[in-house]
Amino acid sequence: MYTLRYPHDKIGDPFDVLKAGLGKAVPKPMETALRTLYLDYWLGSGAGCRITANKPFRVKYGAALRAAYKKTYEGKPLFGLRAELLAVAGNRCPSCGGARPVQLDHHLPQTPFPEFAIFPLNLVAMCGPCNQRKSATTGKTIASAFVHPYIDQIPAVSFLTATVTRAVGSYTVSFAFSPAAIPDSVLAKRMARQLEKVDFNRALLPEVGELLTELALRLETEVVAPNGGVIDQSLIEEYLRRNADRIELQHRIGFWQAIMSRALAAEASFCSGGYRDLLPRPPA
Repeated sequence: MYTLRYPHDKIGDPFDVLKAGLGKAVPKPMETALRTLYLDYWLGSGAGCRITANKPFRVKYGAALRAAYKKTYEGKPLFGLRAELLAVAGNRCPSCGGARPVQLDHHLPQTPFPEFAIFPLNLVAMCGPCNQRKSATTGKTIASAFVHPYIDQIPAVSFLTATVTRAVGSYTVSFAFSPAAIPDSVLAKRMARQLEKVDFNRALLPEVGELLTELALRLETEVVAPNGGVIDQSLIEEYLRRNADRIELQHRIGFWQAIMSRALAAEASFCSGGYRDLLPRPPA
């Protein structure tokens, strides 16, 4: 889980986006009401529990705003908006930190918040599983509201711990959230709830398996082979710690891959040769 940089400079005025979605000038009554609603959204940090419902507006304009959002689909006039917001997230879902984000999630869902259906600040890149598990979650209180990837600021700290388990000739790594690492107790509760909701260990499972195999191959070819084929536990531990440092420089402090690499460095069985359990088997 991490904060995304909202691309103000590339997205521009949300009313220009809306105009393109509607295919015509924004009706003055709609614009007047939306300016207030957009401001409320920002001041309320995009939390549904902090936004006052405007039911007459929703009834009058909701269908048109939802239809305007469909203009972000491939081949439509606003596909560039979708592409830009996906690019901001890069290769990692801002919710689970695992799979590549390939969908746009409405942070506040179109039902019951059609007024934000085409509001760029409400559109967040997310992986498919997280989007599905989040579903129409809004949160009845701020403590149960999903973290807003553009507005809420996740501290640059390690808030996950990793546990390495060896079983049946292989390794698994699982993660747990450490709320004490987050100074803001309300934010910590929100993060804990969200990570549980999206089942981030399940989301990371294929990524963890792939990284374990990659690390085993790198240890064999970059550490052991240059050492004459001799497994030196201290060299492997140091390599994994330096790898964690490199990952955090490339991504961010507390990224799960770095935490995993450090946990493996502390696992004696892995560093003394157990990693070879993960090496691809040659064909018979």
